[in-house]
Amino acid sequence: AYKKIHTLNSQISDYQHMGHQITAMFEWMKHTDSTLHARLKDDVYADDVPGETEKLIIEFNQYEAFLRSIDDKVHVLRSTGKIEASKRLEQQLILLRNQFLQLQSKFRHFQKPSDFEPKHAKMRQILNDVEQNTHTLEIHSDDPDIIHNQLENCLKLYKTLSDIKSEVEYVIRTGRGIVEKKQIDEPNDLTRQIDRLKAQYNSLGAKVSIQFLL
Repeated sequence: AYKKIHTLNSQISDYQHMGHQITAMFEWMKHTDSTLHARLKDDVYADDVPGETEKLIIEFNQYEAFLRSIDDKVHVLRSTGKIEASKRLEQQLILLRNQFLQLQSKFRHFQKPSDFEPKHAKMRQILNDVEQNTHTLEIHSDDPDIIHNQLENCLKLYKTLSDIKSEVEYVIRTGRGIVEKKQIDEPNDLTRQIDRLKAQYNSLGAKVSIQFLL
């Protein structure tokens, strides 16, 4: 009888402890969601606050492990015939997991490199400017002054493309990484933008190089 009472008390203590942990996780998710919302609203990203990010990574890993432990507990309850208790705990697990996955998605957005958007916009603008200026290279004339101006313009465009090569490569590489890590709401749209940027850079490079050789 003593052993049964001791086991029962131990089980009650376990449930109470898990109940406190579940409550603590709900509170943590509420607080973290508020923090991430404020950060994203102010355009503050993970690499702007590395200490805070490191702390969040640890916390996300801890709560992910906690969700697995709840799942294990549900299976134990079910296998020992405690069906009602397993159902109640499973309902809480579903709520926790759904909120956690939403928060995890927001955290991935927060982890997007902060310099990506401005660099992406800058490269698009420069390439569009270069594209507009390539039209002057298509003017055919025997006038020495026009030919001289075309050559100077061609050299200038060639230098511009050469100067931004590493930044374009960074934007393409980082953009692919953002899509792969699901750090954006519209990954397909970003993929199309990155493909377009790469194609535009290669096309302009080929066009300017040909004119330069001519």
